[in-house]
Amino acid sequence: MGNSQTGEMVQSEKQAFLERWHDILAPNSLGYRIRLLSQLVRRKLQSHLEPFGVNYPTPTARRYGASF
Repeated sequence: MGNSQTGEMVQSEKQAFLERWHDILAPNSLGYRIRLLSQLVRRKLQSHLEPFGVNYPTPTARRYGASF
């Protein structure tokens, strides 16, 4: 029914693809890490500003012209 050689080829092609793209796939890319870090910093800042009643504008709010 199934050809084990074909399955091995598909698996090796997947492995070759992952090796070529390893540095730019999401968990490894610099852009992903920067975005994750900025989200963490924004949440931390927001948690410090909340007790004072200050709202830190979100990127979406700034994009659509919300005023704070």
